[in-house]
Amino acid sequence: MSPFFSQVFFLAQFSALATILRQMPDPRKTNKGICHQLEDMVVIGLCSIICGRGGDFVAMECHGHARTDYLWQFLELPIGIAVSETFRRLFERLNPQNSHH
Repeated sequence: MSPFFSQVFFLAQFSALATILRQMPDPRKTNKGICHQLEDMVVIGLCSIICGRGGDFVAMECHGHARTDYLWQFLELPIGIAVSETFRRLFERLNPQNSHH
């Protein structure tokens, strides 16, 4: 597979994943407002792990900043990449039981 088609394939897969994640209930409280979208943060977290950067929250933030141009192709990122503390708060609240449809 050519590099172009590989990139198109991966973009399509990540776009499909983001679409599925949009249907997941967001465990965060909404009274203060939510700046970073659930699907954006979960996709960045998964990409960080898959790319070997690790599963800690600082690595997720660093991976997001290192790959921002790529991530912008299929994520909304309304205010950019979340900080590590925001990743921590989200992933601590995610309930795996809510991810099954």
